[in-house]
Amino acid sequence: MSKNEYLKNKPIYDYRCCCCTDTIPGMWNRTITIGSEGKTFSVTGWIIGYVYGPEHLIKPLKFVHQYVVAICSTLFQEAFAVGYEMEYERLNQASFFLKQFAISLQQKRDLIVKMFN
Repeated sequence: MSKNEYLKNKPIYDYRCCCCTDTIPGMWNRTITIGSEGKTFSVTGWIIGYVYGPEHLIKPLKFVHQYVVAICSTLFQEAFAVGYEMEYERLNQASFFLKQFAISLQQKRDLIVKMFN
C-alpha cells in the first residue's frame, strides 16, 4: 500500500484466520476498524456498532455520526461495553462466549455443507 492509501478493517468471524490489520507495523495510522455488537452477540435487530482507529481518521466520522444516527440507547451501549469487558476476562477460558459462538456457527455451517454434498 502506498502511504496515501487507507484501509477499512472488518475482522473475519473465523478465529483461525483473523489478522487485525491495525496490528501490522505502520498500519495503525491508516486503519479504521468497524464492528457490530448486533452480529457479535446475536442481537442483530439492535443495530449498535462501533469504530476505532487513530484520532485523525475518527474525528471526521464523529461529525458525520451526528447526522446519520437516529436513535442509540446509552443503556445498550453500556451493556455491550460491560459484555466486552466480561468476555475479555474469559479470553482463554472454556466459557469464552465469542469462541464458543464461532465454534457453534462453524458446526452449523459444516452440517449444511454436508447436507448439500
